[in-house]
Amino acid sequence: MITLDPSQLKGFTGWFTPERPGYLVGSHVLNTGHGQAWADRSPNGRALLAEVAGNYQFYGDPQALPRRSLPPC
Repeated sequence: MITLDPSQLKGFTGWFTPERPGYLVGSHVLNTGHGQAWADRSPNGRALLAEVAGNYQFYGDPQALPRRSLPPC
C-alpha cells in the first residue's frame, strides 16, 4: 500500500459519503488532515485504510490487496 497525501485522498471523497452512524475515520482524515491514509494505488484505488489516533477503518475491496500489504498497526 502507498501512503496518500491530502491531495490524493480527495480522489476517494465518494467513499466516505453519505456519512453513517459509526466510525468516521476516513471522513476525519479527509476533512481535518489529521491522521494517515494508505491505498493500493492512486488514482483509481480499490482499497483504502485510514487511521486517526490508533483507530483504523478499511474501505473498499479486500481482494485488491496482496497478502501482508497493510502497514504495521
